[in-house]
Amino acid sequence: MSNMVNEALESANVVAAQLADTSHIEQLAVKLREQPRHVALTVAHGSSDHAASYFASLTMSRIGVPVASLPMSVVTLQQGPLRVSGQLAVAFSQSGKSPDLVGTMQALRDAGAFTVAAVNVAGSPLESACE
Repeated sequence: MSNMVNEALESANVVAAQLADTSHIEQLAVKLREQPRHVALTVAHGSSDHAASYFASLTMSRIGVPVASLPMSVVTLQQGPLRVSGQLAVAFSQSGKSPDLVGTMQALRDAGAFTVAAVNVAGSPLESACE
């Protein structure tokens, strides 16, 4: 079977595990309530970019926070001096292993963004690169 078919077949188990332990989401909600962000950035590619788009749609329509998809090359290749201090940056990934995604999130964290990983694999490099 292809990776996409395997991912689709595993999705019910992943969602069940996430619903069994909501402590990470609850901690994130408290932090965002204490320090609201005015802009959110998403970082993703491939099928995970669809999840990022859905997050963007919900965030903008429900709470009015603008969301922009950040091209990783601006950070990794061009080393753009992004002014992201205090803003929210959310990475979306199935495996959390993509070096360009990990590098981007580490650079955003170093620049002062509040970094969050939405990843299916606990202990992944992406999770470690984010707060």
